[in-house]
Amino acid sequence: MMTPRALPNWLRAAPLGFLGMVVLIAMVEAGLSRHELDFRLPIENQWRFQGRESRHQATRAEILCFGDSLVAQGVIPTILETRLHRPVYNLGMGGGQFPASYFFLRRALESGAKPSALVIDVLPSQLIISGRSRIALWANILDTGEAIEMAWNERDPAFLGSFLLTRQFTSIRSILEIRRLILAGLNGSAISNRDWNRAGTRNLNRNQGALILRPFGFFQIDPRHQHWVYPEELTVDRLNGEYLERFLQLAESRRIPVFWVLTPVCPAIQAEGERSGTSETYARFVREVQSRHPAITIIDGRRSEYPESVLDDAIHLTYHGAAIFSTDLAQAMAAKLDQKENESRWVQLPRYRPETIEFRHEDLAESSQAVTATTRR
Repeated sequence: MMTPRALPNWLRAAPLGFLGMVVLIAMVEAGLSRHELDFRLPIENQWRFQGRESRHQATRAEILCFGDSLVAQGVIPTILETRLHRPVYNLGMGGGQFPASYFFLRRALESGAKPSALVIDVLPSQLIISGRSRIALWANILDTGEAIEMAWNERDPAFLGSFLLTRQFTSIRSILEIRRLILAGLNGSAISNRDWNRAGTRNLNRNQGALILRPFGFFQIDPRHQHWVYPEELTVDRLNGEYLERFLQLAESRRIPVFWVLTPVCPAIQAEGERSGTSETYARFVREVQSRHPAITIIDGRRSEYPESVLDDAIHLTYHGAAIFSTDLAQAMAAKLDQKENESRWVQLPRYRPETIEFRHEDLAESSQAVTATTRR
């Protein structure tokens, strides 16, 4: 009977259990990464897309749009292009905050962009939210150097550690969605975000970074929810405030005018914000920032009274509302960009009026139908 050969000394000294665990983790992560579209959240997909395009498509635009979902869904680049005769790209994204806007602008400039104007926005309630609560989103857009910079400014080394782990490991980044899909599979349901992510990517590509929605008509607007827009206390998160200043200083260093848009709000929500004084608190904050940065022009659409029929919810515009808003925004920007004298630095947009839309854009539902049709072939 043959006896097994003795293991070499170097192999007997190796931590085989640890090495086996590392190999197992690598195999699991490799398997998860191949199916990431199935459990990546659509908002994460949007952040990743815009992070990539800040160095590519954005470099060819003369007007760049930054901010959160209000700009992402409310500003249609082709409408601005037609009226301003300059290429436009929209880098807005759901939950976008000023650190992201700053890094996107810096990337675009470093990659050769020469914008003649910038459009920014921020939902007031976003100002109070700390970036520390959104590690999974930052992992989709920041590189290591930017994460180190953000952690240094936040004075939070734990942010960097969490970022590196979240970016490196799909199982950490998407743990909740992976759990949801596993439970759904055990219950016999086939749930996947793949088609939604593919539809979102298609829609962003078709609309130069904008995400265009059609009205669904099922959202019930309650004026008591005005804190979704205007928080009772506007205590700006330190990191948001710091990167807002950095964004504006970077624009000023290149002599780029900035248009800060206050997008339309459901009339009932706006009325409640004015009754409680929270709308004026936000306006006062915006005026304080403008007093330090004279290159800012405020484009105010809060009182434009957009009806619920062109809103997806209390604050997000659907296609028709976004087209009207983009038309009015372009007209307000044109006066400044044409260097007309005595133009106001705080421009009130006109009231909403129904108009025939000259352009036809693919909305998200149509993108979803196109993706589904392609998948079934």
